[in-house]
Amino acid sequence: MKRGIVLFAILLTSLFFSEYAAAQPLSLVEIRNRSGEKRKICMYKDSDTVSMAPYKCFVINPTQKVVWNRNGNRSDFKVKVFRAARLLNYRRVPGRTNRIVMNPGDGFGFDYVPPKRNQP
Repeated sequence: MKRGIVLFAILLTSLFFSEYAAAQPLSLVEIRNRSGEKRKICMYKDSDTVSMAPYKCFVINPTQKVVWNRNGNRSDFKVKVFRAARLLNYRRVPGRTNRIVMNPGDGFGFDYVPPKRNQP
């Protein structure tokens, strides 16, 4: 009986840590600049009605990439891409985004992890 309780406790602990480890990659967003020119990208909280103060900004040189650690925050966010002081693009992005790519021209694309069944 005692052995069963110990095995159950070990199983429960391993399930908790595996769920925690599975959620970690969603906190990291890779941001790439394939535009061929220096760009600034700023992220804003989706709940902000007026996007005045960015949550986080990066200035990225051509062909460079950065990794943004969202510290477990999975809420949707807004992205603004700038060239010098000119706004090129403004868009709402899903919270499960794991990659943003700034392309030549004004646009950018993103990849995200689709939610599993019964998961927000």
